[in-house]
Amino acid sequence: MGRVFQLIHRIEWKIEALERGTSARCEIRAKSGVFSATSTATGPLPAIHGVVEQILKQKRRAKEIKVTRRRVSPVKTSKRSAAPTGI
Repeated sequence: MGRVFQLIHRIEWKIEALERGTSARCEIRAKSGVFSATSTATGPLPAIHGVVEQILKQKRRAKEIKVTRRRVSPVKTSKRSAAPTGI
């Protein structure tokens, strides 16, 4: 996670044993935002891997949105009044 997130403030894991498997939940608070995910699987490792995949997917989406917003130039509006001239 240290390779993907800059300046991690907090990582909180919660892993629970269920009747038929394991539930894992993770919340990451970093400079780039807050990301959280939950996964249920037959064992603890598949549950943790599911959570990590979901968080990385969220991070990729957030980066994609950020880059897209940066590439799109804002529409410039003129400061002139919209009143018609020559009346």
